[in-house]
Amino acid sequence: MAFARLNAFAAPWYGSGVRYLLSPDDLPPEWSACALPGTAPALTPLRGTPPSRPARPAAPSARPARPQRESPPEAQSARKAPPPRPEASPAAASAPRPAVSRAVWQPLAQQQWPQPWRDRLPLTRPGRVGWTYRHLGADLLGNGPDEPGVDAPCTMQDRREFFRRMICDLAYPAGTHTFWPVCMPLSAAPDAPEQESAEAFWAGLRLLRARGVVIMGSAAAKAAGLPGGLRPLESLFFRGFRVLILWDLSNLVRQEQRYASILAFLRSSLQPLLPR
Repeated sequence: MAFARLNAFAAPWYGSGVRYLLSPDDLPPEWSACALPGTAPALTPLRGTPPSRPARPAAPSARPARPQRESPPEAQSARKAPPPRPEASPAAASAPRPAVSRAVWQPLAQQQWPQPWRDRLPLTRPGRVGWTYRHLGADLLGNGPDEPGVDAPCTMQDRREFFRRMICDLAYPAGTHTFWPVCMPLSAAPDAPEQESAEAFWAGLRLLRARGVVIMGSAAAKAAGLPGGLRPLESLFFRGFRVLILWDLSNLVRQEQRYASILAFLRSSLQPLLPR
C-alpha cells in the first residue's frame, strides 16, 4: 500500500520520510518492499504536498581546523617508550652497603696505661662515687702543692679537711667513695711535672666499679676530656658515668656560703647511684 493511494492526511507522514506501511491484505508484487530495485513504480506525490527540499550543505566553520602536526616516527617512538634503565653490574649489585659508624667507647686496657696509674690502681679502694681534682695525684703521694685561694693559699691539709667534712656530712655507707686521679706526677719527687691521661682515668673508674664521679674545677674537667662550656652544679652522662661538676677545690675551702648548696646538690644527684 503506497501513499499515492491514501488521502491528504498522509502528507505529513510522507514528508517525514515514511514510504511504506504494513497492509493487512496481500499486495501486488510490484508494490512489495521485497521487489528488486527499479521494478517498483514511482510514488505519485499527493496534491498540496510541498516538494522535498534538497539537503542544505553544512556551513563551513568560522575558524578552519588547525592541521595536526605529525611527529617524526623517531620522536613518536621515543615519546611512547621510556628509556631503558641501565642494568647494574653483578659486582655492584652484590656489594654490601657501607655500615653506619657508631663509635662506642671502650676502656683502655690496663697494660696500656701510663705507669703512674698502673702503680696507683692496687692502692685504691673501689667505690660507687669517684672524686677527682687537679692535684689529687700529688696529694695522694703526699707532696701536693699550695694553690692560691680566695683569702689564703689552699694547702694539701686544707683539701684533706674539706673532704673529711664533706664525706661525714653526706653520711653514706662505708665503701661509697673512691679517689681516682686524672693527673699524676711523673715521680714522687716534690715539684715533679704532672701528666694527664683521660683514658686511664675513665678505664680506672670502670675497674673500681664506680657509677658516678665528682669533678672539681675546669682544669680537671678539661684533663678528663669533657666537653667545654660546663658550669658548676651541672651534671651529665659521659662514657657510662654520671658526672657532677663543682667549683675548683681551692675556691671552696673557705667559702661557707657555697657549702650548703653543694651539699644539697650532691645528695640529690648521688642518691640514685647508691645501692638500695
